[in-house]
Amino acid sequence: MNKNKMAEQTLQFSGKRLLIVEDDMNTLPLYALEDLMYRGLEVYTIRDQVQAEQYISSNQHYELLIVDRELPGTAMHSGEDIVRLSREIKPNTPIIMVSGYGEIKKPQGVNRMFCKLGMDREGFIKSITNFLTRIE
Repeated sequence: MNKNKMAEQTLQFSGKRLLIVEDDMNTLPLYALEDLMYRGLEVYTIRDQVQAEQYISSNQHYELLIVDRELPGTAMHSGEDIVRLSREIKPNTPIIMVSGYGEIKKPQGVNRMFCKLGMDREGFIKSITNFLTRIE
């Protein structure tokens, strides 16, 4: 790969922010974000529903939201509450929901659903890349 192509890939997502709402920091390696961060993507991680709601309500900058379906210490399906809030404030922002609990129906307002994330890592990264490329 020549230097211009490498520089272009490094800057591909420069200035774009991915917001991840995930309570289990041990699962973040499954998200395989190193390649996207290398291409300039800024990754902002929030660990609970309350912080996520504050961040989204303050109209912070993010181009893509990835949210865990269930977060501890809150009502069941709290990830869906975050999806609804994001849709109210940023209706056109793509949303990917993840779940480690097997196959579940994709909730309303979610663009893409991944169950058992580690099993489709390539598809997950491809979805992120596709959503971010459409925003450009």
